[in-house]
Amino acid sequence: EALVCFSQAAKIDRSYFMAFYNLGNSYNKLDRNEEAVAAYMKALKLAPDFNESWNNLGIALSKLGQLKEAIRSYQKAIEIRPDYYEAWINQALAYESVKNYSRALESYEKFLELAPEDFQKHIAIAERRAEELRKKYNLGKPSGFHFGFSFLRKRKKTADVKKEEQVILEEDDSEAVLPQS
Repeated sequence: EALVCFSQAAKIDRSYFMAFYNLGNSYNKLDRNEEAVAAYMKALKLAPDFNESWNNLGIALSKLGQLKEAIRSYQKAIEIRPDYYEAWINQALAYESVKNYSRALESYEKFLELAPEDFQKHIAIAERRAEELRKKYNLGKPSGFHFGFSFLRKRKKTADVKKEEQVILEEDDSEAVLPQS
């Protein structure tokens, strides 16, 4: 239903970038990724500084397995808005998928620096993945900011929280950002 509405809006006013952006979001939710990419590209042609279009273009490209292009999209979103934490986590996942673990770690840590406290489920995932990368690939100690991050946020690490983190990770891996290879 949303797809029809946004398609109609795009036909009525071909200069309204939000119609194309929302059309891309609708295609993205339906896993019609090629169409999502085309819609985001039209939105970006009309509004090249809209960071959310760049980020969502990256998500669609990631789903298509075009990870290098996705990383460039995330970088553009971050260039436009350096505090855009959603793009930082998406970029981290893409870097991890192309086995650029040091860049993935940098992106996870930047996400952890920027993410609001109400983003706790994703923070927990980023913290866990960053720690796994550090250990597995001997990437050194956490950055000064990251060290003690969980303590500063006053979150409990109980078995229930860890179980919830795993459920969220499984949902994120299957649905939102990157396909597992």
